[in-house]
Amino acid sequence: MGVHTDLALEAKEIAERDRQPLPGIESEEQQQNDIHIHVVRIVNDEGSQRLHKPQGQYITLECEQFKDIIPDTKQNGARSIAEQLRRIRPVDKNEVVLVVGLGNPAITADSLGPKLTQHILVTRHIKMLYPDGLDQRLSNVSALVPGVLGITGIETGEIIKGVAEKIKPALIIVIDALAAGETRRIASTVQLSDAGIHPGSGVGNHRMELTKESLGTDIIAIGVPTVVYARTVARDAMMGVSAEIKRDGIKEAKKFPYLGEVNPQDADNLLDQTLDDDMKRLVVAPKDIDQLIDKMAEMVADGLNQYLHYECTPDVIAAYM
Repeated sequence: MGVHTDLALEAKEIAERDRQPLPGIESEEQQQNDIHIHVVRIVNDEGSQRLHKPQGQYITLECEQFKDIIPDTKQNGARSIAEQLRRIRPVDKNEVVLVVGLGNPAITADSLGPKLTQHILVTRHIKMLYPDGLDQRLSNVSALVPGVLGITGIETGEIIKGVAEKIKPALIIVIDALAAGETRRIASTVQLSDAGIHPGSGVGNHRMELTKESLGTDIIAIGVPTVVYARTVARDAMMGVSAEIKRDGIKEAKKFPYLGEVNPQDADNLLDQTLDDDMKRLVVAPKDIDQLIDKMAEMVADGLNQYLHYECTPDVIAAYM
């Protein structure tokens, strides 16, 4: 089974552990204040097969302080999200944009998309009813929360495609919760991509893909890791003990001398052999996931609003909310 991750950055890091060439994969990094920005581009089929991700551009913003969301961090995070979204695809205020919040609002760890859409400044209805009564600097934005298959009985992709055929957006932005390959990246990472998204993939529940090919229009996917697999927690614990033994040693180390020599691949192989299927499928979230979801939804929504309504300052956007 190995490590499951929805983050292209982590997939690249896992591939690099094998010390093998990564053909078809380009990457770069930069630092903005306390935010580390990673760019991974999968440019051909070979790169796609190596990372098990579709071709496209994946931009990951990392900052441990995202979990705290102090005012400066929130502003810097929102600003960086807006800048990187423009890097993927500039938006025109005259084109229709559809923001889609994926997920189940009844399940906290899966509620990022629905909660985030509550903070999006939607304007399409006002522009239609009162075209002269709205600040002309604002863009044409609508939002949709399609629910999940288990509740609606309808594929999420079918709902989005039906709405898209009616309102004809030039761009669809989909937001979803992701699964991370390392516990430290929960609610401290945001992934932006033009490669589309697969609803439910974070918990191994693969559904109709949401891509430019399937929806017939440009698409940007935004994801925040909110869960990890339980085996990931076990692997992280094993690696933490191993690192402690190598660094300082502990009294109990002589009882388990092999632990100091464990590497990530060995840990993964051991867990694959010892855990039963139920444990391998078990997904976990932090106990404060409700607060983390709320904080990340607000920050990412702020960045989205700045990206969409690019002619307006954050103060003007806030005044309309």
